[in-house]
Amino acid sequence: MALQAFSVIIFLAIDMDEKRSLKQFFFNLLLLFTGFFLTNYYTSNLSSLYAAKVYEPELKYLTDIGRTNLKILEHSADIAYMLNLDLPKEFDGRFITGGNTELQKARLDLNMSYIYTTHDEFVDFLLFQQLYLKHPIAKKLDQELYSRAHYVTAPHRSPLIDHLNRYISRIRENGMLSKFIEDTKWDGILSGHLILLRDSEDRKPLTLEYFRYAFVLLLFGLLLALIIFLIELKICVFKDNANFRKIVSANILQDIKPLYEIYNSESLAIVWFNVKQINNTFELLDRLLWRRHFKDILLIYEREGLEKQAGFNRQLIQIFQKCWSKGFISVLLWTQQQLYTYHPYPNVKVLQLSNVEQFWNKSHLNNFHQRSCRLPFFQFPNQCYSYRNRQGELVRTGYFYKWLQLYLQYYNASIEHFSIDMWSGNVSQKEGLEALTKMGFCLIPIYLLKFHNYFDSSNVMYLSKVTLMVPNAKEISSSLYLILPLKHYIGLIIIASTIVLFVLMYFVECTTNKIKDLSKLAMTAFRIILFLFNGFGREKSIKHFLLHLLFLFTGIFLTNYYSSTLSSLFTSKVYKPPIKTFQDISRTRLTLLEYTADVDFMLNINIPQTIKQRLRTGNNAELYSNRQKLNMTYMYTVHYEFMDFLLFQQYYLKHPIARKLDEALFYRPLYVTVPHRSPLIDHLNRYLMRIFESGLVQKFLLDSKWDGVLSGSIKLMFDPELKKPLSLTYLYYGFAVWICGLLCATVSFVIEYELFAFKYGRRHQEGINKKSLFKF
Repeated sequence: MALQAFSVIIFLAIDMDEKRSLKQFFFNLLLLFTGFFLTNYYTSNLSSLYAAKVYEPELKYLTDIGRTNLKILEHSADIAYMLNLDLPKEFDGRFITGGNTELQKARLDLNMSYIYTTHDEFVDFLLFQQLYLKHPIAKKLDQELYSRAHYVTAPHRSPLIDHLNRYISRIRENGMLSKFIEDTKWDGILSGHLILLRDSEDRKPLTLEYFRYAFVLLLFGLLLALIIFLIELKICVFKDNANFRKIVSANILQDIKPLYEIYNSESLAIVWFNVKQINNTFELLDRLLWRRHFKDILLIYEREGLEKQAGFNRQLIQIFQKCWSKGFISVLLWTQQQLYTYHPYPNVKVLQLSNVEQFWNKSHLNNFHQRSCRLPFFQFPNQCYSYRNRQGELVRTGYFYKWLQLYLQYYNASIEHFSIDMWSGNVSQKEGLEALTKMGFCLIPIYLLKFHNYFDSSNVMYLSKVTLMVPNAKEISSSLYLILPLKHYIGLIIIASTIVLFVLMYFVECTTNKIKDLSKLAMTAFRIILFLFNGFGREKSIKHFLLHLLFLFTGIFLTNYYSSTLSSLFTSKVYKPPIKTFQDISRTRLTLLEYTADVDFMLNINIPQTIKQRLRTGNNAELYSNRQKLNMTYMYTVHYEFMDFLLFQQYYLKHPIARKLDEALFYRPLYVTVPHRSPLIDHLNRYLMRIFESGLVQKFLLDSKWDGVLSGSIKLMFDPELKKPLSLTYLYYGFAVWICGLLCATVSFVIEYELFAFKYGRRHQEGINKKSLFKF
């Protein structure tokens, strides 16, 4: 049989059976086309390879030189410069020198026994010889060893150099330079320096070299045939004449890997068994088709010779009930030229088919005939939760629940709910999964993480980001508002303006009055800045007019800028820097309140250590309440869909209470949890794909937000309408400036008083001395 199979492959097919039947005709036709296709495909590919040639991997980078034995032939004048360059280590020990005439001739003849270092223009000049070659002899590498400046050499003090520079710039810009470089290639041909190379027209005959691997395959085939012959001889020794039936032992099931771990494509399982092998066969099939149980299966059942029809019917029901229990939903059974399948809804029903086309009609799977489906129900907004409406009716909602409710109702299934309280006790995830397994269920309307040892999952619809919900930035202290307008150099501008005004008034006073009151000038400068100026000096001149105009505009600008900025800050409010990244969390004292079942998972994933150190658990009911009410004394890990649900409460707030970080802690795949061997999984996958593509997934997500408001799970928040009056808190820095002003005024008064007392006392003493001298 093996030789006949090889004969088919190499298009030497022979008749496999002497029977002349339609089945045998089609079978021989299949063998004919198989051999014809494979043989012609191989010969056509071999012919094209002979014609086009196949080449060894070429040198593309400087590092590729390391896998060759080529030396670099260098000009003797350049060898010292090349050795001093910072070249790759692959160039170590490859530079050699010889006769410069030999180097010139080898390069022009494209003697590629060596490698040559050349500049780009000369490389193009040399490689121009290969213009008409199908496969070039030489090539240039795109990587550069170093760059060199391109210039024209002129003697020192040359009067032509500036003129020459402008000429070179013009010919480079108008393309003449490139044109001259192109002309040199054809001049090289005409001069005989270059010779255009052409492909040889000799056709080489095939030699024994071409058949080296064919001889290897021949020897390998002979050796394989000898081994197969010895194995068959050994088997025949231990085989008796009785019918040999292979019964699958349960011990080998542990060594069989499920197909989904090896292959990820469409498959058809073909099973041949009899009544004695039903249990073992289904155990093996369950192992092989683990998590791929919804694929097509062809059962070939070997009936006992004397088995009655009634017993056979009971056996069929037993077989198909086993198929349903293992989740095999697409099964075709063939026995004694008859085809059978089963319909699972509402109960397992065996059907006899007249042709295979009836098997491919799967419309019966679209009607569950009110078959009961157990659905665990949780209070887990916004995935699955319930509430009473104004009419007192129980409303079950949540985007996860709506997906599954629509699926079951659309395909005419009845839903059996059973409630699970996941918040009252601090249960671990393992305990929750084990409890669900004992209860049994059809689908789970919430997202479960890390459960593959317990349950299976549908196809992933999309990846959902899991990040942190953190408090939004708080308003700054009220006392800071007075100094905020002085930021951005405005404070420096005010101080500089005060000094300039003081200096101007001082020089004006110097020209009119000999006695200068510095305190009065300083106060006048401050009054100008505060726009409380009421005149300066008594002189009526154009100089004083312009000076007063300057004071007027200075006061108007600075005072109005400060007051308008302060008013806008009071109105719009100013907030502290928000938390935008995980690094910003380190400057806060926030702790991360986590659900008890998820703590182990959070500690094992790759997240910043600062976040792991802030993990804290408490009562799950407390976590649920704090999260719903946006109690931002904590941080929370929330996936994006639930985050949008919670933050929907802030829809009408001017300044939100909480915000989500853009950075992701991790991404989680969004899928529906189902029990292992669920017969619904393939049907459910197609449904989920359709609602995702049609936009119903996003529609249910939006509906869950308003359902949350109606149920009271979340409450729309509004800004308070009370207008708070300004309090003394806003004026703390104003009082500080006022006190500083009083202190400065007191110090200035004391200094001036002391100066005045010193001057007056000195003059009084001089007067007494003069009177005494006069009397004398």
